[in-house]
Amino acid sequence: MDEGRKQQADGLYERYGRPLEAQNRGEYVAISPDGQTILGSSVGQVLREAKAAFGPGNFIFKVGDKAVGKWRQANRARIRNDREAFLAAAGSWRELIDADELKQQIAESRGSTRPPADL
Repeated sequence: MDEGRKQQADGLYERYGRPLEAQNRGEYVAISPDGQTILGSSVGQVLREAKAAFGPGNFIFKVGDKAVGKWRQANRARIRNDREAFLAAAGSWRELIDADELKQQIAESRGSTRPPADL
């Protein structure tokens, strides 16, 4: 997290999260940049509710603990690049390694004494 986001998170917690500590210590709070909050006992529940209510770019805290996280929308360009790289690499090992020999080496390295299953 860059320094600007960390300062923003600290400021939001001080203003909106710290007042919740007396009554809600150990629970989770999502805080939007404009101060809206969602409180709950499960981090998953709070994340789902906050994402639906606030969208991406917000913060989640465990009330009373010094931990911070954020969620964001996936970068479409990064996803596209990752997919293209994955597809470009698909099949790149073909003819470099004999699959049956590799499976035999793996089985031998595991020390299995069971006979192979014939299907």
